Amino acid sequence: PAAGVDPGVPNRLGSDRVRVRAYTPELEPGGSAWATLVWAHGGSFVRGTLDCPEADWVSRHFAEAGVQVYSVDYVLISDTVKAPAPSNDVAAVFQWAASRVAPSSPLVLGGASDGGHLAVLAALAQAEAARDGDGRAADAVLLEYPTLHRVQRPDPALAAATAALPEQRRFDSARIAQMYASYLGDGAAPSVDAIAGEMPAARLALLPPTTM
Repeated sequence: PAAGVDPGVPNRLGSDRVRVRAYTPELEPGGSAWATLVWAHGGSFVRGTLDCPEADWVSRHFAEAGVQVYSVDYVLISDTVKAPAPSNDVAAVFQWAASRVAPSSPLVLGGASDGGHLAVLAALAQAEAARDGDGRAADAVLLEYPTLHRVQRPDPALAAATAALPEQRRFDSARIAQMYASYLGDGAAPSVDAIAGEMPAARLALLPPTTM
C-alpha cells in the first residue's frame, strides 16, 4: 500500500513503487524509437501480470514495429485495494516516461480491456495536469477492446452471442456489474474520476486523439 495509508482503509492512492518492463526496439546506429507507449494489460482489474499475452506479446510486437514500450505492472484490485489506485499507478509511470522522452517524440497511453479503462483515466489526469502547466499530456490513446461502462445497454443479439461463449469468456451484464462493484468497493459511490464511461462529454473531450 502507498505510504501513509491506514491499513484498515482500502488503498485508493496507488503504489509507492510501480514495476515496469521496458521493451526497446532494435534500431540502426543513431536511430531512435518513432514513439513511446505506456501500456496497461487487461484482467478485469483483478488479475494479469507482465508475462500475460496482453502485456508481453503485445509489447514485443510494438517494439518490433519500432516503438519503445513501458509495460505497467499496476496494483490489482483486491479487498485492500480499490479505485482509482490502479489508474494512479499507470499515470505515475506515464509521468516517469514523459520525463525520459524528447518533446518532439510521440508519447502514447494504451491498454487492453480494463487496462484500456485505466489508460483513459491516466490520460485525462495528465491532460488536466498539462492544461494547468504541470507536465506533458499524452499525444494519443490506444484502446484494445476496452471496458468503459459498468452498465451494458440491452442488446438481444449481443446477449445471445455472449451466452454461446465459454463461461470464462462470458462477460455478460451481470459479470461486468460485479467487476465494477469490486473495482469501486462495497457500497462506494463512484467518484467523478472512477468510471470513464460515466464522465461528462466536456471532460472526455480533453482526451487526445483516441483509437479504439
